[in-house]
Amino acid sequence: MLATYEKRKGHNFLLQAFKIIEKEMPNVFLKIYGYGSKKDYDIVKQIVHKLSLEKKVELNEYSENNFDLILNADLVVVPSQSYESFGLTIIESMALGVPVVVTDVGGMPEVLANSNAGFICPKDDPSKFAEKIKKILKDSNLREKLKQNGRIAYEKKYTAKIMSSQYFQLLQDSNI
Repeated sequence: MLATYEKRKGHNFLLQAFKIIEKEMPNVFLKIYGYGSKKDYDIVKQIVHKLSLEKKVELNEYSENNFDLILNADLVVVPSQSYESFGLTIIESMALGVPVVVTDVGGMPEVLANSNAGFICPKDDPSKFAEKIKKILKDSNLREKLKQNGRIAYEKKYTAKIMSSQYFQLLQDSNI
């Protein structure tokens, strides 16, 4: 997970889902990277402790090198609970061929929809979120297919050339 340490980003939701996962898959680990206030970081740390996940969850500060973090992940999660307009991390993951599991918040479903690069789950159902994560982690063929689909979706819709061309056309069409 790459996100600011703040409530709306869904750390509590993710950790609830991860508790379900680690009971069935004891060799799984979760790495979280982000920045935020000490208060918000400490809240996440307390949740990790409350759920007895200290040996399974690694809380890290923000890293400038998101691409290496994503490339070294089996999957990327975006468990946002509110106000997520776009989800750049989803695009970065697709570009790098890494599957994603996201909540149905803001613009994230639109970004991931029809890509077959991962799964969209209800923001209020940690067990469904856990189920989709486990599905990806347990099935290497599915994981490979999601990786390929993500890369294809990125190439078709989200390269800088395509995005800038579409914005240019939008501006021309609206006479701005």
